[in-house]
Amino acid sequence: MDEGYYEINQMRKNYPIKVVPHEAILENGAFVAQHWHRSIEIVLVRGDGFRLWVNGILKNMEDNSLAIINHGEFHSFTAFNGQNQSGCSVLISYTFLKELDPDFDLSWFEIGQNVQVNDRLRSIVLKMLEIYNHGGAWYNLLLRSAAYEMIYLLFTEYKLEMNSTRLRQMKSGEIYKEIINYIDKHYNESLRLSDVALNFGYHPDYFSKSFKNYIGENFTTHLKKLRLYNARKLLLQTDKPILEVALETGFSDSKAFIRDFKSFYGTTPLKYRKENSISE
Repeated sequence: MDEGYYEINQMRKNYPIKVVPHEAILENGAFVAQHWHRSIEIVLVRGDGFRLWVNGILKNMEDNSLAIINHGEFHSFTAFNGQNQSGCSVLISYTFLKELDPDFDLSWFEIGQNVQVNDRLRSIVLKMLEIYNHGGAWYNLLLRSAAYEMIYLLFTEYKLEMNSTRLRQMKSGEIYKEIINYIDKHYNESLRLSDVALNFGYHPDYFSKSFKNYIGENFTTHLKKLRLYNARKLLLQTDKPILEVALETGFSDSKAFIRDFKSFYGTTPLKYRKENSISE
């Protein structure tokens, strides 16, 4: 299961950072499910853009947009606008930042309005992406050098103190982490909104409104996307028949699965498997 997960970022080779080109997201279905990690994540968009969802707020990220995802923030990448995705995300180790600043958990980072500072951050991210793509002997030393420059900029230009509003945002995020995890575990069953609401002690009507306000889509749409996301993985990673894939991911029959899959991915499950099996 990848949706709603806690992500452990392995950074041994390029510690204290990890570079994730956005092209890799396209190769994985142009979707990164709701997840969280302790690392700070710097996002730079280059190209066609996409939607970034962070703690209940949906942001339209256009070419050259910057964003900072704070430690523990619930987030996802979705709705990629095209195939031109040449930006990247840079994740910075929580452990490393905590060693630098013991009060790091009380810090918050946000992109500000200073054009020169933001251009400098973009330049660092692009330099790191270039180093990462070029590789070569000891390239990780160049990455670390750029990482220290980035971290200096974060602490001197983007650091804010935690306030009551941000604490409320984090609290809401913690509640929905539990809710999303519950849906993850039961998505392939006959799961209803009322089942989830009652499990967490909410009235179904209240939960329906709250879910849509926070997640940005209604429960039925979210559940359908989750099922399709996992069905896609089964199609590409196994040779299971279409009906078996449908039933394993919560669809009532193959007809409903084919209809929803075609609506979301623009083609039938069988054609999608044939067209992508070589590159996956």
